[in-house]
Amino acid sequence: MPARETVEIPTAWLAGEPRLPDTCVRHGLPAVRRVTFAVRSKPAVGSRKRAFLPGYTSLNRADEYVRQVRVAKVTGWPLCAECVRRRRLGLALAAVLFFGGAAAMIAGFVAGAVSDGPDRALLVPILAGFAAILLSPVPLRWASLPRLTRAELTADGSTVHVSDASSTFAAEVPSPQPE
Repeated sequence: MPARETVEIPTAWLAGEPRLPDTCVRHGLPAVRRVTFAVRSKPAVGSRKRAFLPGYTSLNRADEYVRQVRVAKVTGWPLCAECVRRRRLGLALAAVLFFGGAAAMIAGFVAGAVSDGPDRALLVPILAGFAAILLSPVPLRWASLPRLTRAELTADGSTVHVSDASSTFAAEVPSPQPE
């Protein structure tokens, strides 16, 4: 297995939309596609239990999150053929689960509406469809760009931290020139 490294890329440098490496961060393979996406920080928001305190609501928690989260635009991030395949597969699987689940639920409700009496067997497609809809975010997360790119913004928003990068990607990241 190739050596893995941590790469720190300043967001001020990324704002100029520089040319990023020609290899994938995950596999170190040649890029076949480049993507633009927003990378965000993961702020440390207070405990969820605080929402049960008098005067503190979920809106306060959301406000706290919005004030702390930072977002940076990354343009031209390289993805190899394997990452593109994983992304397509995850998005397709999520769509099949979501829309197939919705179709199963609708079919169960329609069949129940046109049947002569209550039929417990109609619960099967309704519950299976509901379960499929609830499971649809799993492949979506598996194929998400933050997971594929391994990129995360630091809490202060000044640096994109790329963990466990392939050594070829790390070697190709140019050193940003100080401004």
